[in-house]
Amino acid sequence: MKNVLFFLFTCWCITSAHAQKMQEWGWAPLDSTYLICQYEYRHYNPVGGAYQEENMLLEIGKSLSKFYSYDTFEYDSLATTPQGKDILIQRFEDCLRRSSKAPKKDKMKILLEIPSKESGHMIYKNYPEAGQMLVQDMANSDYYKYTETFPSQEWTLQEDTLSILGYSCQKASCTWRGRDYIAWFTTEIPLADGPYKFCGLPDLIMKIEDKKHQFSYQIQGIRKGKQAIYLAKPVNSQGIEEYKESSREEVIRMHIEGMKKVVRGLNRDMRRLGKTVRFSEKKLGILERDITD
Repeated sequence: MKNVLFFLFTCWCITSAHAQKMQEWGWAPLDSTYLICQYEYRHYNPVGGAYQEENMLLEIGKSLSKFYSYDTFEYDSLATTPQGKDILIQRFEDCLRRSSKAPKKDKMKILLEIPSKESGHMIYKNYPEAGQMLVQDMANSDYYKYTETFPSQEWTLQEDTLSILGYSCQKASCTWRGRDYIAWFTTEIPLADGPYKFCGLPDLIMKIEDKKHQFSYQIQGIRKGKQAIYLAKPVNSQGIEEYKESSREEVIRMHIEGMKKVVRGLNRDMRRLGKTVRFSEKKLGILERDITD
């Protein structure tokens, strides 16, 4: 592995203050990190009809790894203090101000920057046991969890190479849960892990994208660091202290139903304003594909 890493992160740095916040929330340490990776998650928002970017973290420990949204963690952190709430309000007002002055083609993209909880899932690989994956998620303001075995991603290695952050990467492809993916992994970091639920390649996945360019993860920075990996508990859950047992299929259905309610609400508002309805529930079909293997 290269001695110089380690790329300067542009938007985050895990500090003792973050660890203190997790402890305040009652999160329990499971392992300690060896490597911390920041990914940019770019995905198509079918409601807004625009692409969104999100900062994700992959914490790789000795026996397990955890993948989650840093943006959601930051939002929860700010929302629990009066000063933090003021910051969220300022960011909200800034987005509205910039949107009002922006060209029509840029308005939706700016509005999607309004502070909010982003991806609610937290994925623990090799937990509670080796070869298993614990997923904690939030849907319609409720908290759920489910366990599944490592997904069967049958990779085909290819000869193409690409440099990412100065690391030589090799190309691989697979078809998984209705989508065709292209991944780039580096033999210079011999850790068989990657963003989201992706695994099965011999080394760290630096970039992965589906062929329709609806979902992509690309690494932005890597650093070594020894700090606790925490098992999450619900935040601001009005007394709910545990995640409810569920299944992947049911959680996805609840996500889709929640987004349909958002679309219906937006359409009602548009009609009240006398404007043409611009949002369609049919666009949510790209999410329904995730329910079946």
